[in-house]
Amino acid sequence: MIFSRKIFLTAFSGLLAFALLACDSPSRRASVDLSRHSVVYKFEEVERNRPNVYVYPTEGAVSAPTALMLPFPITQALGPREAEPMSKSLTRILWQAMVKEEGFSVLEYEENITLYSLNQGLFLARQKGADILITGNIPYVITGGSTGINQMVVHFEIYDVQSGDLIWSITHSGALNAKQSQDFIFFQRKSKLPTDSLYVVATALGSDIGRIMRDWALGEEENLPEDQRAPELDGGPKKSSEQPPAF
Repeated sequence: MIFSRKIFLTAFSGLLAFALLACDSPSRRASVDLSRHSVVYKFEEVERNRPNVYVYPTEGAVSAPTALMLPFPITQALGPREAEPMSKSLTRILWQAMVKEEGFSVLEYEENITLYSLNQGLFLARQKGADILITGNIPYVITGGSTGINQMVVHFEIYDVQSGDLIWSITHSGALNAKQSQDFIFFQRKSKLPTDSLYVVATALGSDIGRIMRDWALGEEENLPEDQRAPELDGGPKKSSEQPPAF
């Protein structure tokens, strides 16, 4: 009787673990290691809130504009040997994600420039014939790989090149963290993260901002989630009552 009960519990544990594999949702994908006891690995997703929009234009662009993007300096305390290459690398990831959203007819990334003023950035954008200058900074970043904490905060400042006006000011953040294992009666659930988790975080943030830029450039703001739409106000670029944090 005891032997039969052990067989039943083992079989039930295996069936329950494999049932979890049948879920189609990407957030539910799992793999099972039956070499010891049943372990379900849950692939974590990037956690993020909706972007904080502080300044926005109240009208869509006339047509898909051309844009120049410059490296976003990392403003938290890091050594210069670490900060500069990380700044260029993370900005490149943001740029690649935004390019895929196809909001600009041309979106160029000029990474061979480090410290620059706004006037220098606008001058370079005019030289390249860009309509929009995309700048910003990364006030906070931490990378823990596939086993730790991965977080990033990025602040975008986007200018009309012809007038020099600030037309978008947006802060966005995301996290992809390993979570504590959870023990259940018949199995244990563990977090599983990609090797380059910070890359995944930056890609998610860039895609979110890229979609906002695409819908603005194409005049399709109604396709945005309702809580990401700019209020319908008259006039030019509008400052919200909430001011961006001082990074």
